[in-house]
Amino acid sequence: MGSEVTFRSAYGSIVYFSMILLLVIFAVLTLLIPSIGLILAVALIILEIFIALTPFMLKYTFDDEKVTISNPLATPEPPAYYDKIWKVEDARKEYTSNMHGASPNSIRIWYDRGTGHYICISPNDKKRAMEILRDRCPEAEFVPSENTGF
Repeated sequence: MGSEVTFRSAYGSIVYFSMILLLVIFAVLTLLIPSIGLILAVALIILEIFIALTPFMLKYTFDDEKVTISNPLATPEPPAYYDKIWKVEDARKEYTSNMHGASPNSIRIWYDRGTGHYICISPNDKKRAMEILRDRCPEAEFVPSENTGF
């Protein structure tokens, strides 16, 4: 094929929830320990910026052989080779083990049958990512979401 497509991560409620939770925690800590308020304020700003930038740092690359996840602030995830992918799910509300996604509206890609290995991605153009997976993984089972199909 000779084509490589890269998507940025979608931006979902999980990011906003994390930012609000941090704000509340740091506000309580500042009230309880006012002597280190400045340190807490600086730490809060750094953490909020980190969380806000996460979706822009996450990239999902679909090349001729595999899907790879690039996140400069996390340990590398092994690629999912198309010939090893056996199931692709529309994973709505995927808050748990979605380390490489910033939106609960994600795609769960199962690979290496029998090992339980999967990756969750939340590309900003989910429909196009699903089209690429359907094209490059013709043997895979595609499981739609309960609410809406893909």
